[in-house]
Amino acid sequence: MTLYFLSGLGADKRVFKKLILPELYTIVHIDWLTPHKDESIDNYSKRLSAIINTSEPFCIIGLSFGGIVATELSKIVSPEKIIIISSVSTNHEFPWYFKLFKHLYIHLFLSEKLLKKKNKILFWLMGARSMKEKAILHQIVKETDLTFFKWAITQILHWKQKQPVPNLIRIHGTHDYIFPIKNISYSHNINQGGHLMVYAQANEVSTMLTHILKH
Repeated sequence: MTLYFLSGLGADKRVFKKLILPELYTIVHIDWLTPHKDESIDNYSKRLSAIINTSEPFCIIGLSFGGIVATELSKIVSPEKIIIISSVSTNHEFPWYFKLFKHLYIHLFLSEKLLKKKNKILFWLMGARSMKEKAILHQIVKETDLTFFKWAITQILHWKQKQPVPNLIRIHGTHDYIFPIKNISYSHNINQGGHLMVYAQANEVSTMLTHILKH
């Protein structure tokens, strides 16, 4: 079976590099495409779906924003499972202040200099605690495309998904400050897990992923 991984916003496949999964799975990391001007997440997902080989069994695993895109992809292709990590299954699970951001358009005024500056608040939100975690997060954010970042934030804030899609399974951290677990419906929980737990607590996430994929 092929596992297609989608990274989060402001992240890339490096956040998955500490995961250890059985060799029977083929791992494919889907890189983000450059969005077209004013492109909808529906159309973007259609373009992204061309990467997936639907002639053989596959699962889609999405981290954070990648979980939202995984949900959209599942409406186009038919994965065996959709596994979302540190993400949301519906727009009802967003924290209340997302509605405020939606109407204020704060993210559209974000400069490249501000995005790529070392930020203690970002480290805290992402759950990056060790020097190594902070270093890789900062390096990834420094290489993030600002246009894609602003586009993706817009898609998140305007996402309308009322019900979880079929075959969706989730892994969530109890200390996720971006998508607080109190707003999240049933999930496989990682104790003390933050938004970056796929890297910071890779062993626990690997064990849980392996269990989910087997059943």
